[in-house]
Amino acid sequence: MSLRSRPVRLSEEVNDRLFYTTDSIIDKFTLKRYQYELESLHNKGKMELDDFVALGEVYFHEKRYDQFLSIVEEGLRKHKDLYLLGNYIMGKMMIHDQNLYSLRSFNLYKEWFNNQYNPDNKPLSFQFSHDFWPFLGKKYRFAKELLGNITIGYDRICRIEVGPLVIAEAYDHFEQERCDFFNHAFEIFIERLLLETISSEEEEYFKDILGAANYKEIAEKASLAAAKKKYKMTEIPGIDRKLRKELLVIVTSEKGYTYASNPDLEIYESGDTPDEAMSEFYDFFRVDLENWINTPLDSLTPEAKSLKAKYMEYIES
Repeated sequence: MSLRSRPVRLSEEVNDRLFYTTDSIIDKFTLKRYQYELESLHNKGKMELDDFVALGEVYFHEKRYDQFLSIVEEGLRKHKDLYLLGNYIMGKMMIHDQNLYSLRSFNLYKEWFNNQYNPDNKPLSFQFSHDFWPFLGKKYRFAKELLGNITIGYDRICRIEVGPLVIAEAYDHFEQERCDFFNHAFEIFIERLLLETISSEEEEYFKDILGAANYKEIAEKASLAAAKKKYKMTEIPGIDRKLRKELLVIVTSEKGYTYASNPDLEIYESGDTPDEAMSEFYDFFRVDLENWINTPLDSLTPEAKSLKAKYMEYIES
């Protein structure tokens, strides 16, 4: 009796080799073969869930976006699968904004939540590598792949995890600032170096990812900060009441970096000048405070309740 390994289905091969990108990572002949064989399955009515995922990836790679949307929508109607919905939304986000994974013209929250295929409003989670943001590779040299996990909850809290670095912020910040999650997380790492608030675990992780020499270079630049000033504010522009307790704002300036931050509230805003960074800080604090005031406590997760409580201390006794 001979043992034979299970033959790999075409969709498994496709899903292993392709992902939603517009880069040329596979030859055109192979891509056309995938397309022909998967379309043949579709015409025969033999498409399974993984086949819809695979054919969608083929169409996306060929930049045939209308066909990508059509085939994945068909798969969703048939299978009502949450994973397929995630692929669909990630693809739509990239179609809307080829500057990979920013939110300039795409409401990620609205697409995922209150969706007929996500009736329980389960959180959206996805993982990305720094390779998806070429400017990070130009600005910093990496010795190893840097991966990030992003989870967006129904309570509008966005949780970003890059190794031991964990950041929780209101999703609305990313919509308003039109920034991407991943670069934001890496800039917070730089900011923690500047403020000397980085943990030993975070230090070891980034030293491994960046390489000892690159990490040392970044750390030395941080230690040469030209200015680090702390301000205690009781009045914030745009808020028509005095704060009940002083709000700490740390402004750090160094060639190439200017930040206004409050580590306890996890606010890290940048600008070309200290005044601009302070203005960005005020805007973020004001908008977030208003959001927390208007958000019912019973709709929040424990993590979100903790963050709201910190904000409420500034306006409640």
